[in-house]
Amino acid sequence: MKQSAFLLVTATIIGLLIVASFSWSLKATAHAETNSADWQLSVTGLVENPLNLTVADLKAMPQTTEYAALYCVDDPGVAVTEGNWTGVQLWTLLETAGVSSNTTKVAFFASDGYSTDLPIATAQQSNILLAYALNGNPLSDVLRLVVPGEWGYKWIALVTNIKLVNYNYLGTEESLGYADNGVSSAGTQGPTAPPYNPLYNPSYNSSEDNLPSSTPLISPSPTPHFSAITPTSTLATPTQQDKQTPPMTNYTFITVIAILIATATATVILRKSKQTAASKSIYN
Repeated sequence: MKQSAFLLVTATIIGLLIVASFSWSLKATAHAETNSADWQLSVTGLVENPLNLTVADLKAMPQTTEYAALYCVDDPGVAVTEGNWTGVQLWTLLETAGVSSNTTKVAFFASDGYSTDLPIATAQQSNILLAYALNGNPLSDVLRLVVPGEWGYKWIALVTNIKLVNYNYLGTEESLGYADNGVSSAGTQGPTAPPYNPLYNPSYNSSEDNLPSSTPLISPSPTPHFSAITPTSTLATPTQQDKQTPPMTNYTFITVIAILIATATATVILRKSKQTAASKSIYN
């Protein structure tokens, strides 16, 4: 009787933990995708006035709308998403922070650990936006960098930090082999290959860039930031300065605890079963 009660209580606790973990995970996901009220964007690095802004602060700044299409390097002839993007011109935002004269690059970081970069000269183009709406509707990924004419890996979503630097920062995909110059002619001249990149273009002469001929080739693959609909986390190993890794979620932590409890419970039950069987064998 006592053993049955013990099993019932343990099973109930484990069930509640699992249900709670799924519930908290869903709430966290919904919050990240739909609630922008608490979203924070920082502009740091080589600036005179570091900024910490909410989406409401961005909406209070001069707005601009730009029609643009996002293309993935894996399927350059088909737009992943396109429309009228509304937000703040990137350069307007950077000027508000005060750009240092020795800035060479702008690094962008997302809440899921993804990052990308733009040369300071590119960042000054008037058609580059930090968007919060598409076709008049708020973005599910809150803030997205809109870079017309460049491949999707430059269109970082879930932006939380913009940092101005004076060194050659490379983002997640760029550090894995994608061209740092993300300029694309997709959608205007038909399907085209990504810009020459010695790490995955077999016809490229690696000796011109002082790369060893044995450098492994990397096949292009899409990142979650190519999509403006449902971004997910796919992280590279953080081997470079300023790489960000998201903390363990409530779901992961609770699931681990539930598994540990279940394992311990199974061990206790197995041990008691063996003891019971041994006792029966003695008296039978």
